[in-house]
Amino acid sequence: MWLGAALTYSTGRECSRITPTIEESEHMTPVFYLDFRRSPSSNSGLVTDLEGTCWHALFRSPVIVDGFPILARPENERGLEIPLDMISTLAEAHFATVYDSTLILKGLCTMLVPTRQTKDSISWHFLFNENGNRIPYYAFRERCGR
Repeated sequence: MWLGAALTYSTGRECSRITPTIEESEHMTPVFYLDFRRSPSSNSGLVTDLEGTCWHALFRSPVIVDGFPILARPENERGLEIPLDMISTLAEAHFATVYDSTLILKGLCTMLVPTRQTKDSISWHFLFNENGNRIPYYAFRERCGR
């Protein structure tokens, strides 16, 4: 059920929420119906400026599966939980450098900037230039609130 919901598609560019449901029919032989209800995310359009949503821009039409049982994060971190090598590949940010005492993972028009460190994880903010133009190193000072 969860895999089927995760493999559905979003309509348009916006983030969609998929809610999988299973219903049993009232026949002598049990028959189950699997349905995927699609609704727009609580935020209209592709939102990347709210805390924990910058990852939406990594995907063409992201899908969030409602109700999937995930472990609670110890310090209520928000956003996509993914290994660093995978996020840097998706973000096309292959070069690590220190700029103005801040570690940055940078690509041509993309950048990952650490925003929070807990005991077990580091939260990264994804920045990009949608037009494909080069993103300068100092861009995180202007575009990352803190």
